[in-house]
Amino acid sequence: GPHAATWRQCPPRRARGVPRGGADDGRQVMTPPMEIGALNRLGHPPSVDGLRALLRRHGEFPAQHRLTVWRALLQLPRNASAHKALLARGPHHVSAKLQCRLPLADRRGLSRLERLHSCLTHWCPFLAQVSQLESTIHPWLAAFGADTLGAFEATATVLANWCARFYE
Repeated sequence: GPHAATWRQCPPRRARGVPRGGADDGRQVMTPPMEIGALNRLGHPPSVDGLRALLRRHGEFPAQHRLTVWRALLQLPRNASAHKALLARGPHHVSAKLQCRLPLADRRGLSRLERLHSCLTHWCPFLAQVSQLESTIHPWLAAFGADTLGAFEATATVLANWCARFYE
């Protein structure tokens, strides 16, 4: 991508107050890469090559930037108007039955699951026939939290690109 050079030029970061050689006990200090957050604030999604370099260098992505990584890797369009139109269609009749099948104590979580389930079944009516669809979408809902647009787009992208044959 256009910012790939930026990623390669960034040296690994050190924790404050730690000498260049690493921690006092000889272990190398691995600090979270801030390049993801910096590029995201500039409005540029991180490139796949840049993410790969960060992963090689640091061994993981910091928790606070993992959603940015998912959005970049899945190339989510952030189409809020399409998502809003699906939400406006209201609850899907199949989604209303989730409360009976899933005795979740968290009412807010159940409400978010019902909304996501409804959006997906309005978007692709075939998904209304898929039993246990909520098991597929729950991890994305948990990861994206209150970002219902991100949860919908991530779930729809994974279902359309990697799970289509699974449900045949």
